[in-house]
Amino acid sequence: MIAGLLVLVLLLPAAAPGADEAYRAGEAAFRAGDTQAAEGWYRKAVELDPTNVEALLQLAKLVSWRNALDESIEIYRRALSVDPGNLQGRLGLALVESWAGKYGRATETYEGILAEHPGHREATLGLARTRAWAGDTSRARGIYGRLLD
Repeated sequence: MIAGLLVLVLLLPAAAPGADEAYRAGEAAFRAGDTQAAEGWYRKAVELDPTNVEALLQLAKLVSWRNALDESIEIYRRALSVDPGNLQGRLGLALVESWAGKYGRATETYEGILAEHPGHREATLGLARTRAWAGDTSRARGIYGRLLD
């Protein structure tokens, strides 16, 4: 009987990682430079816990690096639906919106951040860059000028 139980225990699959373990594995893979593995682990963490904002933000960033910009925007929006005030999520969303050529959306996102955090350097720079990429160089120069004041 004991031998039968031992065989049964040995045949059982190992416990699947939880969301926290998957996130930590993603972080380890990211630090090791294995972005493909990191993306897989972050996806697993989000599958196990769809409210894991940190995993969503890391996943959105990695997806954007693959130039899957629409998917990245969707993931950033999922993260912000859980934590609407998350500054890093909002900045990441605005940056990817700019990369995707969605200059109006990016401008709105940056301006929303600046309304709450006047003078925020990264948001100001992002807004100036977005204006320049959209062809509005005179407004971009004015924004860049404020950075130098």
